[in-house]
Amino acid sequence: MIDNNKDDPEWCYAQTILAAGKIDIPAEQDAECNHFLSDLKFAAAMFKEAKRVTAVIQEREWGLDDGAQLCSDLLNFLYQVDDVEIGRIARTSKMAFEPLLARTFSDLGKLEYVLRNTPNPPKVRKRKHEIDDFLITKLADTFERQIGRKPGVTTDWATSKRGGIFVYFVMEFVTRMLPEHVGQIDGCLTSAPLGHIEM
Repeated sequence: MIDNNKDDPEWCYAQTILAAGKIDIPAEQDAECNHFLSDLKFAAAMFKEAKRVTAVIQEREWGLDDGAQLCSDLLNFLYQVDDVEIGRIARTSKMAFEPLLARTFSDLGKLEYVLRNTPNPPKVRKRKHEIDDFLITKLADTFERQIGRKPGVTTDWATSKRGGIFVYFVMEFVTRMLPEHVGQIDGCLTSAPLGHIEM
């Protein structure tokens, strides 16, 4: 039963989403049933963060290797500072130059090592629906835990359109929790391979 409680729209969303998956939850939210809403919010937050990170990586014009190269270039420059220049700097600087130089050598070397040895992120452009599949897999896990059976997807033999309780559950979730991504997830869910959740 869905209660249109205007004081708690998020709980109403949870009721509507789970009702699409044939899961009934109490009309009023309490500590015993908070997990229904928290699972949905967690899935939405993970999806949004994955999208944000992907966009940042795709738009970035530099990489960690560029930073490592800058460290290397600065180290090479500092190594060329000879005793004559060190003496001139020491006479005109209020700071002790040689200990500062030694620390800088050490820190730049460590920083270059860290930047060069940080693994590159996976190429996110290789699969168009990779993050969408990740969301659907997360929702499949939530669905299975909440309803107690594996999510299934049916396919219309004439149109190849996908349907079924799990599809309705996912689409209701996206409509309520990620409305700006409805068309994108709908295309992924109804046409992309979903072998990892089919019965």
